[in-house]
Amino acid sequence: MFRPVLVVIAFLMTLSITEIVSAREKTGLVLSGGGARGFAHVAVLEALEANKVQIDYIAGTSMGAVVGALYASGLSAAEVREKLLAVDWNSTLQDVTDRNERSFRNKSFEGRNFLGFDLGVGPDSVRLPLAALRGQKLALALNELMLETATVSDFDALPIPFRAMATDLATGDAVVLGRGSLATALRASMAVPVVYSPVEIDGRLYVDGGVANNLPIDVARDMGADRVIAVDTSSLRYSTNELTSVITVVDQLTNLLTRRNTEAQLEKLTDKDLLIEIFPEGIATAEFNKAENALALGRESLSAVPDIFSAFAVDTKNYATWNNNRLDRDEPPTLAFVEVISDAPRTSSKTIANRLTVRPGQPLDNERLKSDLGKIYALETIDQVEVSVVEKDDQVGLSLETKEKAWGPDYLDFGFTLEDSLDGRASYNLNGVIRATNINPLG
Repeated sequence: MFRPVLVVIAFLMTLSITEIVSAREKTGLVLSGGGARGFAHVAVLEALEANKVQIDYIAGTSMGAVVGALYASGLSAAEVREKLLAVDWNSTLQDVTDRNERSFRNKSFEGRNFLGFDLGVGPDSVRLPLAALRGQKLALALNELMLETATVSDFDALPIPFRAMATDLATGDAVVLGRGSLATALRASMAVPVVYSPVEIDGRLYVDGGVANNLPIDVARDMGADRVIAVDTSSLRYSTNELTSVITVVDQLTNLLTRRNTEAQLEKLTDKDLLIEIFPEGIATAEFNKAENALALGRESLSAVPDIFSAFAVDTKNYATWNNNRLDRDEPPTLAFVEVISDAPRTSSKTIANRLTVRPGQPLDNERLKSDLGKIYALETIDQVEVSVVEKDDQVGLSLETKEKAWGPDYLDFGFTLEDSLDGRASYNLNGVIRATNINPLG
């Protein structure tokens, strides 16, 4: 059973709307991490639009960063909802590449590896990957969601300036991401430690921003916000009796990681700010199959307090002008060139380029690019692909920057099979397979 829990701490209610409009204080929207519970943020966006609240800055962490980035990119709340619910999150959060994209040899290994990940075999040692999952299908989904912003390298250039939070794995410091590939920044902000591989940006490794700053109120202030609407969907802690499954244990660990820094951020709220805490009970961080429930519970929670945004509203004319400008988006660019930049010494740029169907002279096609990225990941040697639309010599083109797996070049898989006739005849087999990759330029 799902039950919404809403806590609203609101100030400024004694001031009139006229006073607020005349001052036109800049409003920052801060969206916390929370995994599947983060879909409740969409309900907040719907309420902001219904109440004509103009947002000037957005800062978010993990799922809050994804929701915030879509809204900052010029989508309406309805479009954000449609795009997020169209994603098959259960499949996206796994690392199983499409079978029809894999080579015949790689298909033959299907079902033989019970570890769920590859052990790397180098010249002098066997090496573990940096996490259980590489997050490649998540990267594909984020690239697809953010394709319309692929030309943006400065997040201040978005219709609403935006920042995503990540954590520097080497130092543990909170890092504000405001430049580069938006999809890559979101991937870093969602890289749950141990579960997903860290994301490399400019030579640094980043993991989930919730580890260091799950509710970046200070970041919104630094961007220029005079007042903040902060939305926290990180869950309440479980009691001992409620820790009954792997899901609740993992959820509790996530809560323990994020709660302390969240509470530190809450202390930064002033009497100008609004705090909305939505705790959709019965929905764990990883239960993305309950995303629609989280959205529904968010709506139900907010409907109980219909006037909480009144102090932030602007007049109808000004809101319409702002919103129309925000929703005005460019058509996909026609590509003058397509380039592959590879740091992979064992996988040539030509090998990768041969898998592309995106061609110069054509408009950038989302479905075709998604298919091409799937083919690149199906090589099983590439760990990360950063996609960006770049301008060179007054021409617009597509750039794909690939990073090779750090724990190869060969891989060790283990498998187990058994046969039993139930009449005394049985066969049990433990299998070990070494896959050698990139023996020649063809792979």
